[in-house]
Amino acid sequence: MTSRLCRALTLIAACLAANVALATTHDISPGTVRWPIKTSLPSGTSLSHSTTVTYADLVKLDDPPSVTKRDHRYQDARIPAFPNTHGLKEGDIVTVTGWLHLVAGEDDGDYHIQISNSKESQAQCLIVEVPKDDEVFVKAALVRERAKTVREFIREKLLKGNKPSSRGSLMRRPPFVAVTGQLFYDDAHVGDAPRGKKGCQAETLWEVHPITDMKFAPQ
Repeated sequence: MTSRLCRALTLIAACLAANVALATTHDISPGTVRWPIKTSLPSGTSLSHSTTVTYADLVKLDDPPSVTKRDHRYQDARIPAFPNTHGLKEGDIVTVTGWLHLVAGEDDGDYHIQISNSKESQAQCLIVEVPKDDEVFVKAALVRERAKTVREFIREKLLKGNKPSSRGSLMRRPPFVAVTGQLFYDDAHVGDAPRGKKGCQAETLWEVHPITDMKFAPQ
């Protein structure tokens, strides 16, 4: 084989590798809608105390009255408290348990997570999310610190050290987990069809976002 042919083959191989890398790279950038709220916590928040809420109660929590799709009033402000049967409001730190069925890497850097009240099915689910632990994505140092720990837990304990797929990594054996974080209302989806990946239909627009703690829980 001539040196010229070797150089040509090397160049072809390099081009192919570059194309594969471009095809598989998942570009991410910070989100926009309510981003200052979903990546922060209310001033003075104590993470040493949270309100335990059952999965069933959380998915039945009333929608905030008069909040519209991408409501400009709440782009950088939390939705005020309103009367509801559970006495909850956006910004509360809550803990909920459920079976974790799927983790996906989102375009905005979040790990999108689907938990369900059922071990066998995620047909109905609750969406909880943890942002990317990077100052470009999250300004609040405490949120970045907690996000880093949660994301490491997900990769090391659930995904064998790997990052989640952008399409969604399904759990073969869904673990039962306790998720703690800010109660957040995702008004970007008001009026939309139920959200979810790979067969999930979210039961509510309420989320836990950002997640500040995740651990295995007794069933």
